[in-house]
Amino acid sequence: MPLLTVVVPAFNAAAYLHRALTSLKHAPTTVEVLVVNDGSTDTTAEIADSFASQFPDTYRVIHQRNRGHGGAINAGLDAARGTYFKVLDADDWFDADALGALLSLLRDMESGGVDAIFTDYVHERAGKANRTTSFRVALPVGRRFQWGDTEP
Repeated sequence: MPLLTVVVPAFNAAAYLHRALTSLKHAPTTVEVLVVNDGSTDTTAEIADSFASQFPDTYRVIHQRNRGHGGAINAGLDAARGTYFKVLDADDWFDADALGALLSLLRDMESGGVDAIFTDYVHERAGKANRTTSFRVALPVGRRFQWGDTEP
């Protein structure tokens, strides 16, 4: 069973899907990647199928009629085999070091008792300044906590 399932909801994502999927190409076998082609009319399906064909132990593709972003995530959730679940939008990608750190943390916490992990991220927007999102202000860093331990 995979440790982490990464679901990539993709609707007409041909322009950037390759980058998202390539960022996971060297992930360890403890990661499964589910691309949900959400009724795309461009070459999204072909790109996703190519990765699944080349790397069948890592990538799987779900083709469905368009059900929207949430419907694509739900389809991925239904098919997920991993202990943990992560959504990676088709226009985003993983930094290899950050993915390694996340997987190390998940392995350490696999014994249970963890419902969610919050990670900082950078939202790169075409033609606009990048926006960094950090949870350090509101959530304790580097330890398990309960909701009562958070800042209002």
